[in-house]
Amino acid sequence: MDTLGEHWVFSPFRSFMTIEQITLILVHVCGLFFDFVGAFLTELLLAIFDFIDGVFGSSGLISS
Repeated sequence: MDTLGEHWVFSPFRSFMTIEQITLILVHVCGLFFDFVGAFLTELLLAIFDFIDGVFGSSGLISS
């Protein structure tokens, strides 16, 4: 992961950032933010589905 800032995808950022800054900021910090957002959205969707199952489940408003 330390040399990921040297990848060609990040070449536009090299005009105003060093390789170390690209690696730290874009790869690690943005990756951490992406992981947190993904985990939050997953938990949110699970809570919504759990609520829907509670309302419309076998003991809810719709019975089979």
